[in-house]
Amino acid sequence: MIEGHKVALGNRKLLDDLGIDTAELSQNAESMRREGQTVMFVSVDGRAIGLLGVADPIKETTPEAIASLHKEGIRIIMLTGDNRTTAEAVAKKLYLDNVIAEVLPDQKSEVIKRLQNERRFVAMAGDGINDAIYNALGVPIAAGVLYPFFGILLSPIIAAAAMSFSSVSVVGNALRLRRAKL
Repeated sequence: MIEGHKVALGNRKLLDDLGIDTAELSQNAESMRREGQTVMFVSVDGRAIGLLGVADPIKETTPEAIASLHKEGIRIIMLTGDNRTTAEAVAKKLYLDNVIAEVLPDQKSEVIKRLQNERRFVAMAGDGINDAIYNALGVPIAAGVLYPFFGILLSPIIAAAAMSFSSVSVVGNALRLRRAKL
């Protein structure tokens, strides 16, 4: 509720679940997805009124790194929770081999197991999983969920340390790949 108005911000599924019609905005949303943007719908008082598009910039070194991996014979698959159109747009820009999109976090391990059962050597890169582990704990505590019961709030110093540890985890796991035999 914002100044007496019921406001929602989220993906199309959220608005569908709320019974809000998004048809009027769907063409613009799909256009934004084709540009590689993740689209969120904005509604006020049960009416979809706008879109918010968010895109991660592609690092300058990424295309070269992907080209190097391809030269080594490594197939690159994007496994993401993003909308299929968005994911395919990004994959096309980066010349990825395949896209598995609209996968929820708890379904990602199933996809990895399936690829391994196909006798594929699988390595993951990216910080989504690590951030989910830390955010699942840190965000509710920072929001004060434990405060009424225990008087605990997450200090900004601890939050910063947790996010730093997330980055250290990503780098540590990446270094383990050196020991992998292809």
